[in-house]
Amino acid sequence: MIKKAIIECGKYIKNNNLDCRILFTVHDELLFEGKEEISNDVANDLKNIMEKVGLLFLNNVAIKASVTIDEFWTK
Repeated sequence: MIKKAIIECGKYIKNNNLDCRILFTVHDELLFEGKEEISNDVANDLKNIMEKVGLLFLNNVAIKASVTIDEFWTK
C-alpha cells in the first residue's frame, strides 16, 4: 500500500509541477519537502491521495491519513 501511495503522490507532484519532493518513508509514513507557501494545499491533496490508495487495497474500509507540517523533521 505504501508503494502505491508513493507512486500516486509522485505523479501528483510531477503532473502539477509542484516545488515539492518525497524525501523518504518511515514505516507507514511519507516525508515530503516543499515550499511553505504551498504546504497546506499540497498536504491536503496528498492526504486525500493516500486515503484513496487505502480504499484500493481495503475495499470499503476507510483509512484516515493524518498530516503534520513542520519546519524540520523530528521523531
